[in-house]
Amino acid sequence: MSTISVNNKTRNIIDPRSVVLGLMATLALLFVYLKVMGFVDWSWVWVLGPIWILPVAVVALTTAGLILATVVMFAAVIVVAWLEDDREEQSSD
Repeated sequence: MSTISVNNKTRNIIDPRSVVLGLMATLALLFVYLKVMGFVDWSWVWVLGPIWILPVAVVALTTAGLILATVVMFAAVIVVAWLEDDREEQSSD
């Protein structure tokens, strides 16, 4: 928990990352408990899912964003080259 001061008033701010990580850890512990006690018959991959799903999602979204940015930049370079070529053809006429 962070503390900030606004207009000479102190307020406690909860960091959302801490909340998410705490929720993931709590879910992982709950799922492990349920698996060990025999209440669920899930694969260990899914029991430990709260630990690995968030990092995998972050990596996947980052990769998708980088790919999208690369495609957009490549398209922009092609369009600029096409416009410059068109401008050169018009000026030579």
